[in-house]
Amino acid sequence: MIGGIFLIVTSGSDDGKGEAKPSAAATTHDAKPTTGSLAGSAAPSPPSLSSPSSKPSPKASPAYALIHEDLAMAVTLPGCSEVALLDFDAPSSRTADDELWQTEKQEAEEQNESVAADFVYSNCAKGYLGVPDSKQAAHWEEQPPASPEACAQASRVGGWTAQPVSEARLKAKSGFCVVTDQGNVVSLQITRLVGGEPGSLFGPPERIEFAATVWGPEA
Repeated sequence: MIGGIFLIVTSGSDDGKGEAKPSAAATTHDAKPTTGSLAGSAAPSPPSLSSPSSKPSPKASPAYALIHEDLAMAVTLPGCSEVALLDFDAPSSRTADDELWQTEKQEAEEQNESVAADFVYSNCAKGYLGVPDSKQAAHWEEQPPASPEACAQASRVGGWTAQPVSEARLKAKSGFCVVTDQGNVVSLQITRLVGGEPGSLFGPPERIEFAATVWGPEA
């Protein structure tokens, strides 16, 4: 078999000039690289960097450590111009006359602070039991909240301030949740009501005994 190579030459015109001119369509140029893409193709889109919508995480409740468990405390019905006070941060029970008590509350208010006393027994005729004006407590009937965190939360929304013992039908084994001015949490259980005339509006207990369990925020 004989192979051949055939060269075809065409003239650029009919005027007899034998030199062919390259067609404009045949003219080529060196391709310049296209930054970030291949020639003739679209540049790829950068990956999406949109961050997921961030919601603030719920604030963690503080952890509490036990300070006192079933600490025995008591208040005695004060005279008609006195109040009986309990302090759970530096556990103590004392009686103050009304004038001194009003002074303590006024000084605390001027300094934008809470009074040191955390629980008050007042009014010799009806026996009001509760917390100072700057604080709140929650009353529970039979079982205290299961944890200091639950007790703290209950005290903030419980709405108990002060009520006569007889009207509130307070009884042994019921109790209160209180948060002190220093941030300690107290589960205060009534253990005994002494004296008085149960069910009467004007026969408050002469003495109320408690078991106080106190937790403090962990450092």
